[in-house]
Amino acid sequence: MSKTSWNKPKEKKKQIGVTILILMIMVLLGQIPTPGVNRNFFLMMLPKNPGISIYNMFSGNAMEKVSVLMLSVTPYITASIILQLMGVVIPELYEMQKDGATGQKQFKRITTITGILLGMMQALCYAVGYGRQGMLISYTWYWILLVTVIWTLGGAVTIFAGEIISEKGMGNGISFILLLNILTSYPSDIRILMEHLTKGRKVPVAVLLVIGSIFFILLLFAFVILIQETERKVMVRYSNVMHGKVKGDRSGLSIKLLTGSVTPVIFASTVLSLPSLIASLFGKEYKVLSFLNSYHWFQKDGWYYSFGVIIYMLLIVGFSFYYTDLVLNPKEIANNMKMKGGTIPGIRPGRPTEDYLREKINKATLLGAFALIIVALVPCILSGVLGINKLAFAGTSIIITSGVILEMYEKLRAERQMNKMGIFR
Repeated sequence: MSKTSWNKPKEKKKQIGVTILILMIMVLLGQIPTPGVNRNFFLMMLPKNPGISIYNMFSGNAMEKVSVLMLSVTPYITASIILQLMGVVIPELYEMQKDGATGQKQFKRITTITGILLGMMQALCYAVGYGRQGMLISYTWYWILLVTVIWTLGGAVTIFAGEIISEKGMGNGISFILLLNILTSYPSDIRILMEHLTKGRKVPVAVLLVIGSIFFILLLFAFVILIQETERKVMVRYSNVMHGKVKGDRSGLSIKLLTGSVTPVIFASTVLSLPSLIASLFGKEYKVLSFLNSYHWFQKDGWYYSFGVIIYMLLIVGFSFYYTDLVLNPKEIANNMKMKGGTIPGIRPGRPTEDYLREKINKATLLGAFALIIVALVPCILSGVLGINKLAFAGTSIIITSGVILEMYEKLRAERQMNKMGIFR
């Protein structure tokens, strides 16, 4: 066994250590309050503004605390959404994402720069818009400038921390920080749910409700893991000519039910929340925006606002197809198969293969989109029926949590298999 193999466990421990250290630093920085602000401002804003609530969840309640890391990963996520959508009108951005490791590295660099610039704009909008509504203790230009600089630097630090984890730690750094932010919200949200279920009820009834809620949450997690792991295999036969003989190799093309994981839900939630967020910056409230406000859905009073659910569902379906086409383009797959001598049994190469793949991918994508809709609507239903506005362990966060954990598990399992095969030796 070579020296490289002996050093592998040490390298893995170093990666784990770097990841844990960076995440601990981010937790500590997230507890530092921004100077010169009213810490109770967002506590009053959250119950009536889902646009702020989703950013608060992504920041690990740093927005609620008005922390120096208030922006957290939200500028990077917004930048990623904008750049991926711009791929439709700017072919260079689309091709960059498909151009292997080099193109993806360049796209990531552009996303980082865009994220920092968006963070600066977001910080300035918050400082000016919410500052004149009472967030800033002293609404003067130098306090606006100071708060803007602090939040911009906080957002930049978060992005660079994610990049350090990606390069020297384990897995995708931004995903890890987002997961950490969500997990830090779990204890307070569990307490809120328990208080809601037990308040004013007899002990036997309260116990049954608590057990039922725990079972429901576990069931929801199991359902999310199931749809994330579900995939359709398309058999592909590759013909290789060796010593004058044709040898056929079989392999499978995997079509996942959730090709984009939680991305379509994040896209849809962000787009849906932007109008309310912009209106709140100007201190305005428009009745028409209540249709886009998930807090008004599924309520007996004002039931007609639930028509906004249709817009939400259409956005999730639309973004699911868009993101899947970005990752699994039937025409590109068919052309690559043809160049490598690959065929699907019973299907002719070229256009017939493309049409066959498009049909299979579209069916899987549509089924996956409906599964996402079911999970994404859980917190909306809880909000309307039970009046619980803030549950981080329901809906979008479950998909993010299970997705990041599954991704890490698959990576570790792949490395373990490579070690057994002696690839690292």
